[in-house]
Amino acid sequence: MKSNENRAIVSWKPPELIGMGLLIIYAILIVTGVVSAVLLEATFGPRQVNGVTGFINTNVLGEALVQGTFWTEPQVAVFFIIGPMIAGWWPKDSYGNHELESTPDRKVHRQRARMIVKFALAASILCGIGGVLFVVGQSLVTTPSENWSAFCETVGVAVGSLALGGLGVFVGRRLLATHSDGYSVPTAD
Repeated sequence: MKSNENRAIVSWKPPELIGMGLLIIYAILIVTGVVSAVLLEATFGPRQVNGVTGFINTNVLGEALVQGTFWTEPQVAVFFIIGPMIAGWWPKDSYGNHELESTPDRKVHRQRARMIVKFALAASILCGIGGVLFVVGQSLVTTPSENWSAFCETVGVAVGSLALGGLGVFVGRRLLATHSDGYSVPTAD
């Protein structure tokens, strides 16, 4: 059995703290968005449909989806997805593959970076899904012929969310490949 006394605790570096902090804040925003959507439906849904519980009224469902996906708007999500990706890139840049020696500290930092990138990858996927739910919600609330400016905003948010989610998935997969035990992604030269 290994003794824990011989193991040194590796302190978290500022990029790791920033990356995890941003991901935790984003998770809180996602959870509060979902909770607010449920509460909106619980507050207004049954009253508008003679006390029947559930998303019977499409307008209420649409409002709940729009309110519940505020976290997917690109101007908000970009910080919470790209920031952790940059933090995940930090060990690659600091402890690149060119260094042959491997210390326990480097291994721990690379493992943390890999974990941060995996979480950011999941956040990217959620951002894309949230963008789709935002469009569905907005289309239940209003149609393009009723309000073209809201429709254009909805399209912009959806495209931005999907593009940001796609960018996060692409970059996240590349970063995960570069963090896998010294293997670097081949480049087309």
